[in-house]
Amino acid sequence: MKKWSSLYFLSCRNAHEKDCLHTRLAVDSIGEIFLPLLNGSTLVIPPAKTAADPEQLISYINKYSITRIGIVPSLLRILFEKYKNLNLEIPSIMHMEVSGEPFHYDLIKQTLNELKKVKIINRYGSTEATSVIYNELRINPNSKESFLIKTHVIDNTEIHILDKYLNHVPKGLIGDVYISGVPLAAGYLKSPDLTEEKFINNFNNPLLPQKIYKTGDLGIFNQDGSIQIMGRKDNQIKINGYRVELREIELDIERYSEINQAIVTYDIIDDEQKKLIAFITLKNVKNLSGTTYSENILRELLSNSLPQYMIPTKFIILDHIPLSNNGKINYQALKNSSNLVKKEYNIAPRNHREYKIAKIWEEVLKIDKVGIFDDF
Repeated sequence: MKKWSSLYFLSCRNAHEKDCLHTRLAVDSIGEIFLPLLNGSTLVIPPAKTAADPEQLISYINKYSITRIGIVPSLLRILFEKYKNLNLEIPSIMHMEVSGEPFHYDLIKQTLNELKKVKIINRYGSTEATSVIYNELRINPNSKESFLIKTHVIDNTEIHILDKYLNHVPKGLIGDVYISGVPLAAGYLKSPDLTEEKFINNFNNPLLPQKIYKTGDLGIFNQDGSIQIMGRKDNQIKINGYRVELREIELDIERYSEINQAIVTYDIIDDEQKKLIAFITLKNVKNLSGTTYSENILRELLSNSLPQYMIPTKFIILDHIPLSNNGKINYQALKNSSNLVKKEYNIAPRNHREYKIAKIWEEVLKIDKVGIFDDF
């Protein structure tokens, strides 16, 4: 691993380099810990509170003149939102590895355009196989709307993009991401059923190794040989029998000029019915004062590009998207925010007529406590 990583893009490490171990300590942190030390660099480990707080993180980077950092897309997006000239706030950073979550197209473009002097690497892997793909991202000199990807897969490892029958999909088409090779774990401790489900023994396809690991991610082999990870397969859900990609809804919401970021999740009303909820942050404001945001206008805009079943039932405005200690989106905190908003804004029926109407909706939608201002 040391030899491979140094060969490709870590060879410039020296005694003057300072790596920031921004993610929490875990089994897949081994590379982030030992690669700097084996290459003669200094490893700087910030306190957990610093890692999750944008202001403290920026201060820490500058205090110790950090030159290299690994960061998750959620936190990177918040940094761009908070600092108009992020490149001026982190002048010492020369190398940034983005990983842990899907690195979406719009954020990649923003990163490359605003952090021009920083080498941007999109790292992909899983605990079951450690980091196996390093995508070097560069601005495309011939197009402002695209970027160049140079993919490096670590030695003794193969990436497979397969269909549900474990056949390779053609280049340019999305399929399931599988990993094979030396980095694979043996399986899950004391979980034989999960091991059998994820670590597949291949006996049918002669073009595949005997053992492959199903990551649960979707990916694509581009025509130039680069690999793009498109996100989790479980980020696709079915509503009314239709397959829905949550990220597609988020991108449509983010096209509205007043919205900075959108995260779409869902509640399960019963075994079959799902309700979409959109959590949004507004641009340059922390509340509704001083903004022209209108949920009615947003719904009208979405209806022009999305079918009705893909338009969220609720839009919840937050000051910021909550993050976990390692900088990833904290979906449990989002769920708690949803419950809090329901309690705060749910106004009960005030007379007999409103009570009867609310009861009808509760029975039809199979939910509790329909308020007089709830919109379905």
